Amino acid sequence: MMYPNDETLRAVDSENGLFGGKHSYLERNCNQIFMRGPALTKEILEKVQEEIVPKKTYIFGHEYNTKRILFISGLAVLFLISLTGAVLTWFTNAFDDLVLSQVVLKNNSKAFDMWKKPPVRLRYNVHLFNYTNVDDYRDGIVEKLHLEEIGPYVYEEVLERINISFPTEDTISYREYRTLSFKPNLSKGNQDDKVIVPNVPVLAGSAYTKSQNYFNRLAFSGILSGMDEEAFSKISAGSFIMGYEDRFYSLAKNFLPFDTPEELGIMVKKLGQSPYSITINSGKNDMNKFAQIEKFDGKEQLDYFSGDCNSIQSTDGALNPPKRVRAKQPLYYMFPEGCRRMPLVFNKETTIRNGTIPVYQYTYPEDIYDSADEKPENRCYCSNQCPLKGVFNITGCSFGCPTFISHPHFHRADARLVKHFTGLHPERTTYKSYFNYHPTIGFLISARNLIQLNVQVQKAGAVSQVDMFDDGMILPFAWLEGVLDEKTLPQELIDTINLATFIAPTVNLILKYGCLLTAIITFIFLILFNRKEKRTLSQNLIRTHQGYSISS
Repeated sequence: MMYPNDETLRAVDSENGLFGGKHSYLERNCNQIFMRGPALTKEILEKVQEEIVPKKTYIFGHEYNTKRILFISGLAVLFLISLTGAVLTWFTNAFDDLVLSQVVLKNNSKAFDMWKKPPVRLRYNVHLFNYTNVDDYRDGIVEKLHLEEIGPYVYEEVLERINISFPTEDTISYREYRTLSFKPNLSKGNQDDKVIVPNVPVLAGSAYTKSQNYFNRLAFSGILSGMDEEAFSKISAGSFIMGYEDRFYSLAKNFLPFDTPEELGIMVKKLGQSPYSITINSGKNDMNKFAQIEKFDGKEQLDYFSGDCNSIQSTDGALNPPKRVRAKQPLYYMFPEGCRRMPLVFNKETTIRNGTIPVYQYTYPEDIYDSADEKPENRCYCSNQCPLKGVFNITGCSFGCPTFISHPHFHRADARLVKHFTGLHPERTTYKSYFNYHPTIGFLISARNLIQLNVQVQKAGAVSQVDMFDDGMILPFAWLEGVLDEKTLPQELIDTINLATFIAPTVNLILKYGCLLTAIITFIFLILFNRKEKRTLSQNLIRTHQGYSISS
């Protein structure tokens, strides 16, 4: 080929311009390149095949076709890869471990961000007990107090985990910060509703002075009379729930030997920053410890009770080790306001979201609030005297106030607890808590948690404000229904659930059977080609032997 010299190029450029005219020099050369492209490619490949890839390959003195050797080698590699994949997917947990590694709480990961600021919104339905005949009961006109359940007053919780640190490579320490907002459109009633409820500071003060001498008790009663304090108080529903200032309480807390909150209220303990820190396992090195609490407020066990009853081996309830859920093993979640961890037992397999998502449903054991006589392992929860069946003493984490928790309306409780009241319905079977966990990733998807709050009367001689009660009588004042509704789950969490429910199992199924089928097919082809090569080799040996015989 003749290449134009500089003078020719300058002539062409001066006539048409470098990019001018219909047929510039650059365009003509580009056209030639594109026209000869396929031919050049073919020439290059033939050259490579002739000079780089020989037609024949010799192995151990035998001659083989190179293309066939390459094809067989490719089949062998594919067989080994597919066989390895089949072994990993059928006989190990490699794929499952890969999926679960995505939920490990690693800093700046998607799982960590969702844990730090959960996109879900827990709802609290607060039911209050309004005492409607206090005067008649005090005057002896009626023998029983009548309770009128009002509400629910609905509040939505926003949770954020703050003050996050990493004490070790696989632990996370943090505090919780909560805000609650009233939802009038979901509530039955408004926060200005007036309700008559037990005067908790007065009852707590009576219990506190019970062990003191007569003159101290008399002085205490005089202070109550001077401040016009009675055993019951009339207050707005919103204040009783979210917090209120009380004159007597403000005075009394100055003399108490421990720190107390600034205000009183059912939800006061849940507002703002938690007073305790929590350290959990991130699952980085062991998914069997995922989300497990390792320290609570810097301690490796609680100090309210004795023995195993102080154990903190639990989670916060929202996350659990996935394999524990999958095996339907008992679970525990920490309930700081209840001084203990709460047990959960597997109930049944069910579905949510119109039957599209499978879940494992857990519930409280039927005997969770049984007395020590019926359940001996509960004896370590008894500080002095064990309470009646159906209630649990949480005085230790209630600033000394004699507070008890139970099922709503004293469901499944000792009949003696309800004999002082009318308006309670312990026979109802709707007071059932449940917790629905995803069986693959162990996340809490939906829940309904019911707990009733009660205060105990501990009569102190000379304290006339509590004379109307029987000593040890337990007064209910509210029951709470914590609800996590699957219908309100955010899209990002639904996407994660769908990934674990549908996509991951489908991919795993494709890999399992795809690798197995590929391994079988490639193995068969390798056997067939091996036989063909042996037959060809034998024929070549026969021809060689025959040729040698003729020539000789």
